[in-house]
Amino acid sequence: MEAEEDSRERADELRLRLVAALGRFWDVQGLEEGKGWLEVALERDAGRYPAVRAKALSGLGWILHFRRDYARAIAVLEEAVVLHKELGDKSGVAFALANLGYAVLHGGFRERVPAFVEEGESLMKGDLDGHPRAFLRLILASAPIEEGDLDSAVSQLEESLALCRELGDMRVATISLHTLGMIELIRGDLDRGAATLEESARITRELKDRPGIAYHAWALGEVNALRGRPVRAARLWGAAEALREQMGTYLSKFDLAQSRYEQGLADVRAALSEAAFEAAWTEGRAMSPEQAIDYALEEPEAPHEEDGDAHTVAAGAAVVREDARPPAAAEAEVRILALGSARVERSGQPIDSPDWIHKSRELLYLVLSRPEGRTKEQIGLSLWPEASTSQLRSSFHDTLYRLRKPLGGKEWISFRKGRYTFERSLSYSYDVEAFEWNFSEARRLQSEAPDQAIRHLKEVADLYRGDYLEDLAVEGEWAFARQEELRRTYQEALLLLGGLLVAEERHAEAADAYRKAISHDSFLEEAHRGLMRSQAAMGERGRALRHYEELVRLLEDQLGSSPAPETVALHEHLRAGEEG
Repeated sequence: MEAEEDSRERADELRLRLVAALGRFWDVQGLEEGKGWLEVALERDAGRYPAVRAKALSGLGWILHFRRDYARAIAVLEEAVVLHKELGDKSGVAFALANLGYAVLHGGFRERVPAFVEEGESLMKGDLDGHPRAFLRLILASAPIEEGDLDSAVSQLEESLALCRELGDMRVATISLHTLGMIELIRGDLDRGAATLEESARITRELKDRPGIAYHAWALGEVNALRGRPVRAARLWGAAEALREQMGTYLSKFDLAQSRYEQGLADVRAALSEAAFEAAWTEGRAMSPEQAIDYALEEPEAPHEEDGDAHTVAAGAAVVREDARPPAAAEAEVRILALGSARVERSGQPIDSPDWIHKSRELLYLVLSRPEGRTKEQIGLSLWPEASTSQLRSSFHDTLYRLRKPLGGKEWISFRKGRYTFERSLSYSYDVEAFEWNFSEARRLQSEAPDQAIRHLKEVADLYRGDYLEDLAVEGEWAFARQEELRRTYQEALLLLGGLLVAEERHAEAADAYRKAISHDSFLEEAHRGLMRSQAAMGERGRALRHYEELVRLLEDQLGSSPAPETVALHEHLRAGEEG
């Protein structure tokens, strides 16, 4: 019995350490999932591991304020601050206090702002340095913004930004730049505000920071509204709204008060016909995070993006969709596969050449991952991070030659404006592009044409033959981030497919979709619930109940945890003979 209790305690400690260490991961995987795991781990913690508990509380507080659950975030973060103080951990105190200040400011608890500022400034006068100092200074800068003291805010933000640049902390740097850009818009300096926001957005794009992308699509939508580009503004705001919905995040009252979003949205609606606004908004909502940030940063060229004519806008939107359609594999001279086994074919035959070395293939997939191209320096950091300037020059040009030759010539990898890009005007197909295009179309059509959306989602499922470059042994961070992004898209596609099939009462097909999702991620409880509902709808309630018991054992054996409250509630409904 004692050994069993020790085992449970070790499992509780391991769970707490794991979820506390995954703070950045939840931004990518999903804030709601992170919230659930953190709550379970903290509930089961008996207080034996105060350092880990404090870190987990800070992580939960960060998620709660994005969910606009500010009162609970404040309570959680106050406990974190106390624990860090008891441990003598000044860095921990600074991070937790900064998150607490964020919740106080964005939650509208104005009476608590002076105490936060006083404690924060007291910490800043001590020996606090490095990342904690940069982050705390950033949040402290928000207090004078609310009071209209923009000069003080700018001074503090510039201090935080300079320290971030020195430390290489680009994630916090982007928040400082974003806030500085928004202040310039408040001051009426549109060009300076836009330039600052664009600099921040480019860094955010490199970091693949989904919450950051949502914020920059929103901010650059405001820039376009101010520049008299209502269609672009509507698209970007639609994209930002969809991204926030996917992550379960919201704009706070503080965000809205320090921007002209609500007025800008009304102005954009007034500038466009209802049909034109809806067309642009729907186009934006269908964008992936990558498409949204690329669109936000590109220079408008088409005339239809500068006016509000409904017919022209609708036609322009159709052109965007048609241009985005990936080339058909059967008609392509070069066929590129990356989902599952990496393979490239030319004229129907796998490339077989002594020049087709590992690095040349890696370079191909790297330039394919960024349609806007990469500089030689960016490529070097991804493929040869330890190389000197002379070594990079030699390795890069040799690898580029070995890539172009098997593909068929220099034209396949073009060099324009200092960037190397894959030439998409040539005859090629790429399974990743087809995968993402079908998912984007499915999201766009899910309400107005669910049958078409289902067909696109089934194509997504067929195209995903395995993880991105699973057999190429690419070690770069860029490949890992792309792999996680595509895994997440596949998961979202299967869940959406299951939901659309259930709505059409095609329960057997829905069950198959949910099984695929479970095979992809066995701990995805949303898929388990979908499968149980589908089984019950087919008259297989007993099978659904047995599946729940299997899930209980899986979670207990592998994670030492229990099903989420929603899953337990579904089980109780099914056991009582009710609909799920």
